[in-house]
Amino acid sequence: ELGTGLNTRFERTDNGTAHWIDLDLPDTIELRRRFFADTGRRQMLAASLLDEDWLPAVEQRPGPYFFVADGVLAYLREEDVTGMLARIAGRFPGAMIAFDTVTRASTGQELKMAAKRDVAPWQWACDDPRSLERLGLRLIESVPVTRPPAGLRAELPARYRYLLPLGDPIFGKRGLSLNLFQAG
Repeated sequence: ELGTGLNTRFERTDNGTAHWIDLDLPDTIELRRRFFADTGRRQMLAASLLDEDWLPAVEQRPGPYFFVADGVLAYLREEDVTGMLARIAGRFPGAMIAFDTVTRASTGQELKMAAKRDVAPWQWACDDPRSLERLGLRLIESVPVTRPPAGLRAELPARYRYLLPLGDPIFGKRGLSLNLFQAG
């Protein structure tokens, strides 16, 4: 998980055999260590996802590989995002990569709001996830955040299944999408 923050995705999705790496900046990993511990199947790495020094640690783990970047890429510059995605695609053929994208229109709105709230602005936008296929990725699926795939939607509690479409006027206009790619 790239830019893991304090996410508990491993605890929520572990099938008992997964090998997991939580990757984030050193100060965030230091905070994570107050709540989580490394195990034989889970390792926390303190590194920038923009660097390459963490890639060998991933390669040492058995495949298949599935990379997740949730809520982090929009804060990075376009050349950093595309460089990182191209590195993953080149080093892990066949790997699955899931991440969210926001449109340029939503990034412009967020930039105005970030200035008012004194928070980090979004920098990277992607109007068409298919445009990332030039990096060695193949788009498998892209869905608005309010319209998850049927299989995932069926797993959600009933209240979320019914409430998600109500978010379309807000989130649909912002162009928030969930995307699944395959490398190579």
